[in-house]
Amino acid sequence: MRNILAMLKAFGIEVQWLRARVRIPLATLEQWLAGRFPRAAFALTAQTPGIHIRGRIPAVGARILCAARLDIGGLTVGADARTLEIRIGAPELDVGEGSVGPLAEAIRKGRIDLARPADLVGNQLGLPPLVTRASGDTVTLDFARLPALREGRARRRFMLGSALLGISRIEAADGILVVQLRLFPAGLGGFLKAVVRHALIPALDRMSAAPAEARA
Repeated sequence: MRNILAMLKAFGIEVQWLRARVRIPLATLEQWLAGRFPRAAFALTAQTPGIHIRGRIPAVGARILCAARLDIGGLTVGADARTLEIRIGAPELDVGEGSVGPLAEAIRKGRIDLARPADLVGNQLGLPPLVTRASGDTVTLDFARLPALREGRARRRFMLGSALLGISRIEAADGILVVQLRLFPAGLGGFLKAVVRHALIPALDRMSAAPAEARA
């Protein structure tokens, strides 16, 4: 645990235990985006309670300039889902000087409808599995669908942990993204259901399977 906290501190991430919140500098998120998308460039600023993102993305023959406001909700705990919604507001789209090609031409002539910005996300090929819905102005992510959680033990730990300690809201202010945590986000009843579904039932299944394997 001490090593994890030291690593977070090295990235400027502060855990405030008494206030049950995590503070992440937007500059740290910019660095993460730079590592994930090395050919693109992003700038994040707080637009309380959301984030304003401005980006420059290379495309075939074009440099796409985009901007939008992102409002991020809390993590919703379902039976087999852990969803989070991102609302996209005030989208902007332009192209850099010297950009050519059909995409650049469509943007210049206003042929791309920005009234439903999430539809542009949903129409992309090869979306990551955690994107479960992208329509209108809202993109829905389900973290229970992360590939890293396909293994049974990792999935059970995540589902139980997120039912015990969840995220009630995410807000940005003064260059910091504040993640507010909450015990029992789906209530004590929701946590007990998660214990039964993701701990008790799998344990009983393993116990019942053991005698059958021994007889074989």
